[in-house]
Amino acid sequence: MCRMIRDLATLNQFLIALVSNPEMFRPSSCDTCRRSGLWFHGVYHRKNGRSLDALDRRDPIPIPRFLCPHCGVTCSRLPEFLSPRRWYPWCRQAEVLLLILAGISDRQVSLQVKISRQTIARWWRWLDESGTLFMFHLRSLFPSLGRLSEDAAFWRETIRSPGFASAMGSICRQGVIVP
Repeated sequence: MCRMIRDLATLNQFLIALVSNPEMFRPSSCDTCRRSGLWFHGVYHRKNGRSLDALDRRDPIPIPRFLCPHCGVTCSRLPEFLSPRRWYPWCRQAEVLLLILAGISDRQVSLQVKISRQTIARWWRWLDESGTLFMFHLRSLFPSLGRLSEDAAFWRETIRSPGFASAMGSICRQGVIVP
């Protein structure tokens, strides 16, 4: 199951959807036992992360949880702008990756964006290790990316359009685990 919900690109969109249409967050079936009928199981609060936009610094934000009555497993779904397993939002990760792709050293990027060199190196390793699989899926979803053979050009174009969050959400919906 993809944990990311499409078309919720900002915190304001997410908060409005949470109030006006909470059912959109309910998964159609349990990821573990594949049975339907998940129950709303409260919320947990997650920090918005280190967003670039000072207006989106409202912490913590509520994330709805759901319980499977059949197997007892809980799950949640996140708006597309939040990375499921990372502190920083996709837009911040994209900024760092663009700087690395431009040939700027980890140290210089770290000083510029105020993110540790270890985190930057870990993101780059992740993209290097998973990049081939991600590129395969993205080329099938976005044909315009198919013309780009060089990895650096591919990722620059992916970050530009459709955008890193949208690209990672699309990969997630294909069944591939993204952080």
